Amino acid sequence: MRGDGHELQQRSARVLPAEQAAALATAGLTVRAVLATAGIRAGERVLVVGATGGVGTTLVPLLAAAHATVVATATEHDADLLRTLGAAEIIGYDERDYPAGVDAAFNLTLPSDRLTGVARAVRPGGRLLTITYPVPQQDRIARDDVDLRFVLDMEGTLGGMREVADLAAGGALRPTTGDSPSASTGGPLRATIGRRYTLDEGAQACVDFERRHTTGKLVVVM
Repeated sequence: MRGDGHELQQRSARVLPAEQAAALATAGLTVRAVLATAGIRAGERVLVVGATGGVGTTLVPLLAAAHATVVATATEHDADLLRTLGAAEIIGYDERDYPAGVDAAFNLTLPSDRLTGVARAVRPGGRLLTITYPVPQQDRIARDDVDLRFVLDMEGTLGGMREVADLAAGGALRPTTGDSPSASTGGPLRATIGRRYTLDEGAQACVDFERRHTTGKLVVVM
């Protein structure tokens, strides 16, 4: 795979195999932007909705490495994987299972006009970050005491491939906001690869991505 993955592999050739570089090309940029925006501090309790996808399985280990207590949504089938990645608690997808009073919540899967349940889990003054469309509106979450952020860094203002390569090499996240520095990630950025396909199986990879419950990233190996 070329494009951003090829650039990331060039920047971190001594650290990342090709499949990791390809898998992190989009997930790594998204996770870095989310972490830079969130400003996670050690000891905070966070909720990750959509923790088993490519972004979620990349984000959870870094939150855990920043000494946050991670509550992650998953099925029983994926629970052991998420615990291995650093989640302290696994809950189901039902909004009634969401914890109360978390410092920050990360929505990685729900449409951003359906976040009232996630918002209810956040303490007053806490943060709710989402990466999905439609662009969220504060009045749609019925919480004016929650800091709602839509994270979509198309221009790379929160960091590009160089910064992702630094994280992949185990570097600390450099805060990009005026808030207090984020806790160090304390570990390298890595993607969870759920399944590998040969080039001849590329069409099947697309079908599986659309129709099956997949965990982590799907990678086509040339």
